Amino acid sequence: KVEKFKEDIEKLEDEFKDLKTVIKGLELREKIFKSIISEKI
Repeated sequence: KVEKFKEDIEKLEDEFKDLKTVIKGLELREKIFKSIISEKI
């Protein structure tokens, strides 16, 4: 049972890393988008 639990935690950690990457990507995209808008105005 402990092994299964460890595997689940590792999977969660991997998903969390992916989520962090996605969030960073979205923040970066937002910055780029804002800079493009401010340049056009």
